[in-house]
Amino acid sequence: MPLNLLTKNVMHVTSDRQKKNGTFAVMCLKTGAIYTSHANGYVRRDTFNSKGKRIQYQLNPVCKISGQRIMLDEIERMEKIIDAIDSYILTVKNRMNDSYIATIQNHINK
Repeated sequence: MPLNLLTKNVMHVTSDRQKKNGTFAVMCLKTGAIYTSHANGYVRRDTFNSKGKRIQYQLNPVCKISGQRIMLDEIERMEKIIDAIDSYILTVKNRMNDSYIATIQNHINK
């Protein structure tokens, strides 16, 4: 497993197809969010809203001049995932309510 993601309370969830395509995926056990690192340089977070709808975010930084996404190398992608996990855990803690907690737990238990 790249870097030290084992200490971040995550579970490796890369499928065979993702692995074949050069994608690495982990799920945060605290939030249920899935983070993916793609061989083309993209980093994404998949999560679910309180109604169970899947929401995907691109986490790559954006160039202030051109507005284009900046592609990251493998180490930068892993660092971005670690930072995003920490940040999103705080975000979720700040907006916790019973229905959101239930949605996360249902997603994790699938």
